[in-house]
Amino acid sequence: MRGIRARQTYYRQDDVDEFKRVDSGCWAGEAYRYADLEVGDIAYLIAAIRTNGQAGIIINPRHSVARYSEDHTVVEPLPAGKYEIKVDLTAGDQGEYAETYWFQLDIWEQFKITRVNQRPAFMG
Repeated sequence: MRGIRARQTYYRQDDVDEFKRVDSGCWAGEAYRYADLEVGDIAYLIAAIRTNGQAGIIINPRHSVARYSEDHTVVEPLPAGKYEIKVDLTAGDQGEYAETYWFQLDIWEQFKITRVNQRPAFMG
């Protein structure tokens, strides 16, 4: 699958309002906002990082070699707490592949992320 992209939407636990949305998620080890996968490959999408004691979300807008130096990766703060993350994956020029996954993310002293099999109950 070529050019798989991720949109991550963060919700504070027990709150139906969107807290933060990242339209171009960052893949571990990838310079651009997408990943290319072959059968059996594994790619890791970064949900949050900690730098200088502060948790943050990485936004990777880089989409082409021609604009690499113009597009700057951004880290935005993410306060400690519990979040639900909706991850929408798409690939193909016309979105031929589309899938949604849900995760729970706890940000305290350590990060803990767990995949949930369905949309959280509080999301209706």
